[in-house]
Amino acid sequence: MGREGVPAWVIGALKWVAMIAVLALVVVYSAPRLVTAVTDAVSIETGGDDEPAPQGPEDEPEPIPGQSTIVGDVAVRSGAAYGVGAGAVELGTNGADELYLAFEPIPIDPPTCLTEVILRVRLVESDPTRLFAQPANLSDVGGYTEGDPLPFDSLIAGAGRVTAITNGSPGFLAWNITNQYALAASAAGDGESVAVAILPDEIEDPEAEVNSVLAGAGAPENQHARLDWAATPNCPGAAAAATPSELPTTPEGADPTATPSPSPPETTDAQG
Repeated sequence: MGREGVPAWVIGALKWVAMIAVLALVVVYSAPRLVTAVTDAVSIETGGDDEPAPQGPEDEPEPIPGQSTIVGDVAVRSGAAYGVGAGAVELGTNGADELYLAFEPIPIDPPTCLTEVILRVRLVESDPTRLFAQPANLSDVGGYTEGDPLPFDSLIAGAGRVTAITNGSPGFLAWNITNQYALAASAAGDGESVAVAILPDEIEDPEAEVNSVLAGAGAPENQHARLDWAATPNCPGAAAAATPSELPTTPEGADPTATPSPSPPETTDAQG
């Protein structure tokens, strides 16, 4: 018998009932909070249910390609026209100081919509060297005759230049001039051609001779310089302007080193 005559088994049963009731209250109170905590933890781990899944490369729209052809060129020596519309232009120690190439403007506005602009110029023969591409501000490139002076500010100073390296093998040299083209296009008037200059490497040895022969505007059409470009599909006029490339990007016999330089752009002074 327990206290006050209550049987012991009754007291034990009441204790068990009380413990079960307390545990039930704990479960009822804690279970929703435990579920919420677990859900929050899973949401944090996965980045949340409302956050869109990141897009993969396959979800990005493909750039629209196009091509712009050369409309004229002029070689310059000592500030004057040295050759206009020639089939081949010698650039370097024994030839021109610069070669200006004019292209049909890429019909994309603004030019910053362009994702890539690659300048390709046919190298006929060369000593191993570097050649630079730089934006220019020169209108009516094809209108010069032998000996005509060129404006002193034909090169866009401080705009940077890019490098192509050749081991001398013939083929198409290539420069990535995406930024340089945008500057040259901004300098050109509405509907005017866009000019880019090719410059030889600076030779420190006064007795050294380094020359490169490039195909000019008078060369066969399959050797003409060109711009291969790409633009995002939402650029104004991109779809209408796109044209399939009719020329191979790496013609037979091309120099394997004739690729856009990955090095940072170099700067040069304006033509004096």
